Amino acid sequence: MTVEIQTNWVRHQGNNIATKFPYTFRIPEFSMVKVSLQDAASGVIIRDLDPGEYTITGVSQDNYDGGEVTYPLSGPPLSENFYLLLQRIAPFKQELDIENQGGFYPESVEYQLDKLEFQIQQLRTATEGALMVPPGVTPPSVEQLNQWVIDAQEAAEVAQSAAEAAEAAAAGVDLPPVTANTMLVDNPTGTAREAKTFGQVRDLLDPLKDFAADGVTDDTARFTALRAAYPATEFDLNGKTYRVTAIPPGKWRNGFWKVGNFLYSASPLIKRDYFVTNGAKVSNWPQDQAHNDYGVRYVGFGYGDNHATVDNVAKLAQSSNRGNSWEEETLASDPSYSVWCAAMGVLWGRQFRVDRRMDGSNNIISMKMFHRHLLRKYKMAAPFNTTAGSNVVQIVFPENHGLFASVDKITLAGTYVVDGVTLAAGDYTITRVNGNTGSIVGVGNAIAGGSNKPPTGGQVVGVTIKKGTTWTELTFNGGAVDFGTAVKASSGQANLPVTVQSFAGYSNARALLGVAGNGHFGFIDLTNVFSSISPLTYHPFTTTPSRTEPTVCVDAHDTSAQYAYGIARTQSAAYKMMFYWVEKLTTTFNYHESEFPFEISIQNPCPIRYHKKTNTLYAFTAKRLRSNSDGILGVEQLPMYLLVADATEARAQGAAAFKCIELEAKLQSVQMGYFGSTDPVIAIQTGVPSMDIEGDTLIIYVAEEQSRLNSSGVDVQQSNIRALEIDISRRVV
Repeated sequence: MTVEIQTNWVRHQGNNIATKFPYTFRIPEFSMVKVSLQDAASGVIIRDLDPGEYTITGVSQDNYDGGEVTYPLSGPPLSENFYLLLQRIAPFKQELDIENQGGFYPESVEYQLDKLEFQIQQLRTATEGALMVPPGVTPPSVEQLNQWVIDAQEAAEVAQSAAEAAEAAAAGVDLPPVTANTMLVDNPTGTAREAKTFGQVRDLLDPLKDFAADGVTDDTARFTALRAAYPATEFDLNGKTYRVTAIPPGKWRNGFWKVGNFLYSASPLIKRDYFVTNGAKVSNWPQDQAHNDYGVRYVGFGYGDNHATVDNVAKLAQSSNRGNSWEEETLASDPSYSVWCAAMGVLWGRQFRVDRRMDGSNNIISMKMFHRHLLRKYKMAAPFNTTAGSNVVQIVFPENHGLFASVDKITLAGTYVVDGVTLAAGDYTITRVNGNTGSIVGVGNAIAGGSNKPPTGGQVVGVTIKKGTTWTELTFNGGAVDFGTAVKASSGQANLPVTVQSFAGYSNARALLGVAGNGHFGFIDLTNVFSSISPLTYHPFTTTPSRTEPTVCVDAHDTSAQYAYGIARTQSAAYKMMFYWVEKLTTTFNYHESEFPFEISIQNPCPIRYHKKTNTLYAFTAKRLRSNSDGILGVEQLPMYLLVADATEARAQGAAAFKCIELEAKLQSVQMGYFGSTDPVIAIQTGVPSMDIEGDTLIIYVAEEQSRLNSSGVDVQQSNIRALEIDISRRVV
C-alpha cells in the first residue's frame, strides 16, 4: 500500500446543475469522511453535512482511484454561491499493537504507515492556512493581528471614500468635504451621503448596541424603530435574548425572543426532522424508553389499533446508522391483554425493559422486568493470582459488581508465565469464584489462596460479553415474585402491581426508577439479581401524594454519580410540572422538589437528560389539550417545548433555573370525539415523548397522528414515531 496523492481535500463550486463531485485521493474508512458547505465569497465553513444528506463512493482500504460525492440527494443542485468541500480527516492516534512472539501482518503495518502519512498531509493542510514566522521570531498576538486587520480595513475604506468622492465630484455631485478620519456613508433613506467618523460607522454596523438584551427589559420599541429604518435587512442578534411583547417582523438570526415566560429561537434549532416508524396502525408511547449503546439507537413503542385495545404489542426500533434507517423487533404480545414496554435502559452491558400488561378497561394486570446481553468488548489491566505449585491461575478484575455474570469468555492478549504456569494467548472459558457476587473470574479449576501479580509487561486482558437475542424475565424470592409485585412490596404503593415510567442505569449495581402512583422516584439494587433468588428492594426517595409519571436521569453512569434529576406532573386538573433532584444516591439521601413557572398544561411524561460536556439538563414536553375550551374536533397543531438549565443552577434554584423554548416545529394531534358531551378527546397516542443524547446530538422521539375519522365515521387512527435532532455541542441557550 502506498500514498501517492499529496492532498487530503478537494472542493467544487456549485453551478446550479452538478450533483456529483469527484475526488482522486484515497479514503479507507467512512469515519474519515468530512463533507462541508463553504461560502464561495468568504470561504467560511457554513456547516458540516450529516451523513444522511449525501452519498459517497470509493471509500475502501483497497481503493486508490477516489470516487464521488452525490449532493444533494433531493432538491435543487448546489448554486455558485457555495463550495462543496470534501476532506479526509484521520484521527491522531495509533492503534496497531504488535506483540512479542505474536503474528506479524505486513498489510497491518503498511496501513498504519499510510495513516501516519494521512495525518502528515492533514497537518500540512492546516499549516498552509496558518500564519507562519521564521525561527526565532515571536509570533504576533491575537490583539496585534486584530489591529492589523482593522487598520487594513480602515485604510481600504478611506481609499474607497476618496475614490467615490472624486468620482462624484467629477460628475458634479454635491458631497460633504473630505476630512481626516472620516468616510462617506449613505443616509437611511439613500438620498444623500454623510461624512461619518470610524467610531460612528462602527455604531452603524452594530445597530443593537443600545438594546437591553437581558431577557428582562422590554426591547419592543427599539426593535420597532430598527425595523422601520431598515425594513429588509436581516440582523444578527449576537446570541442574546431580547424580551418583546411579540416577535418582531422581518429576518433575524442567532438569538432568542422572550415573550411571556417562553423563548423563541430566531434561527432554527431542529437540524433533522424525520419518522422512525411507518406503520399502518398506531405507533405510540415511546414514553422515556429511548437509549443508545455503542452507536446503536433504540426506542421502544406500542403498536396496535389504539392504546386501549388488547391487540397492542410492545415493539423496539433500532438504528446503527444515526437514524437513517430503522429495524423493528416485536418485544412482547399477549392475545388477552394490551402490552406496553413502559421503561427501557442499559446497565452492565445488558438491556433492561419493563413490560406493562393492561386489560381492555386500562386496568394494569402485571409489571414484569426482562433483560438480555448487548454486544460489548472491554479491555482492562488485571493482576494474576496463583497458587504455588498448582496448575491454577485466576484473574482479579477491579470492578466490584455483578458485570461478570454476563461474561462469555476472556481473551488473553499475550502469553503469560505465572509461577511456572504457562497460559498461551487466546480465549478461555471461565470458572467464577464466589458465585455471581464477586468480581473474580478464573482460568482452570477451583482456586484457593495465592498471591497477586500484575500481568507481564503491562498486557491487557480482553473481556467479551456475548450478544443475546432472547429476553429473560427477572423474578425474585426464588422465582415466585415478579418485578411489579417486588417493587410494590417495598414501596408502600396502594396499587398492585406498581407501574414504572422511567429507567436509568447508574453506578455498578443500581438502577434509578420513576414509579407512578404516588410519584415515587427511587432506586433498586441489582447486585445479586441474576441469581433469581434474592429479594428486590426498592428505595423510594419520596412518597409525595398526587405525583405521577416521573422520569429520571443521572449526571454520570459510574460510581462518581452524585446527583439524579427527574420531572413529574401533578395528578390534577392543572397537570403542573414538578422538577426534583436528589443528592447522595443511597438509602440516606436529600430530596428537593419545586414547581415549574411555565403555563404548560400537560398530560405527558416529560423526559429529562443530562449532557456532561456542557453540564446541562434538557427536558421536553408537548402540550396536551384537556378542557372543552382548548379546541374542536379535527386536526390540531400543538406546540412543543424544550427546557434547558445549567445543572448546577438547577440544584441551587430548582425549576426556576430552566428556560422554556417553544420549538419551531409543531406536533399534529387529532381529536376523535368527546368524553360525555363537553370534554374533547385527544387521541391518547399523541406525544408521550422520549429523549436521548448521543454525543452532542439531542434526539427527541414523540408520537404524532396522521389520520382521523374516515368518511363513514370509522376510527382509522394512525400515528408514527417522529424524531427531532438538535445540536447541543454548545448549550442551546
